[in-house]
Amino acid sequence: MKQLLYVELPTPDIEAVRQWLHDLPLDRLGLATQSPRPTVTATPDGIRMQWGTSTLVLFVWPVQNTTYLKVFQWSKQAPRRLSDFLAQLVDALHADFPYRAPQLPEFDPSTSDIFAALEPHYPATVKYFRRIPNGEFDLNRAYWWEKRWRAAAKSGFQQRSPAREVILKRSPNIEPNSTWDLVVIGGALGTLYAAMMARLGYKVALLERLPFGRMNREWNISRQELQTLVDIGLLTRDEIESIIMREYRDGFNLFFQGNNPPQAKAPVLHTPTVLNIALDSDRLLQICGDKLTAAGGKIFDRTEFERAFLDKDSVTVQARQLDGDEVVHLRSRLVIDAMGTASPIAQQINGDRAFDSVCPTVGAV
Repeated sequence: MKQLLYVELPTPDIEAVRQWLHDLPLDRLGLATQSPRPTVTATPDGIRMQWGTSTLVLFVWPVQNTTYLKVFQWSKQAPRRLSDFLAQLVDALHADFPYRAPQLPEFDPSTSDIFAALEPHYPATVKYFRRIPNGEFDLNRAYWWEKRWRAAAKSGFQQRSPAREVILKRSPNIEPNSTWDLVVIGGALGTLYAAMMARLGYKVALLERLPFGRMNREWNISRQELQTLVDIGLLTRDEIESIIMREYRDGFNLFFQGNNPPQAKAPVLHTPTVLNIALDSDRLLQICGDKLTAAGGKIFDRTEFERAFLDKDSVTVQARQLDGDEVVHLRSRLVIDAMGTASPIAQQINGDRAFDSVCPTVGAV
């Protein structure tokens, strides 16, 4: 028994997928004229395909709004042109069961607030965001990220397209507002890099699109990883203790395996010292921001990166200060892109996609 393929189909309609398998389109999969032509037998959870002594088993199962499909080789010998068949199977499945995300309601910030726009569609969301301090700002931020996520998820099944060009290998005659050794774009984890480099004696500027130091969530880490920040001299032991919100006694990993036979079930993996420290991310950023400015650095918050111009010995960053709609130019020896999944630089490099895959559990990319 050998697993050959694992596919996630964005539909809860497992009956439709099962029927699709029972009516397998052999012509679209290049099998109608194949000799020998496979024999397809329906099973309760999928189909069995047989070419003489070669056998494949395809089965499906649902979890929440997704249908999962696996293909196993159930014989010692694989059928001919197996890789072509699997590729055509995936293409046909994605064509017949495409990703269709519901569209978010559009609204005009100049004529309506986000609460009024979303309340008819998401009444509970609006109800609780209204109770949160700065809830309107945070809901706008969640709405912005949701739109970006849906666009990225949709493009995952489509061909990559040219992205907006933000890194230009030609520099206009611009007089910079200031000059730096290092410009870090992105004020989340980028703040740690910026603060450390400033403490090492470099002249550092940090650009952040949002008000600086507001993450609205805790970060998880281990004590061993936190110790690194002490070892390099960025934080003290007392500062580390002051940002720890919770320390968990144990953690474990267990993957869904309800369809696995007993001999293929994995034991529970206990990880008591992995991601078991919950940090106050706002306080961590504030401490590092204070260290950055104390060492001569500067934080440009509510400042959005627009483009960068490459010269032989420097980079000129063009950014827009959102509160006053003023454009600033920062010249630097080096630029670090710490914008993550929102990075237009990564989108330009990777054909309009800032990442290839995402972990739905911890968000790692």
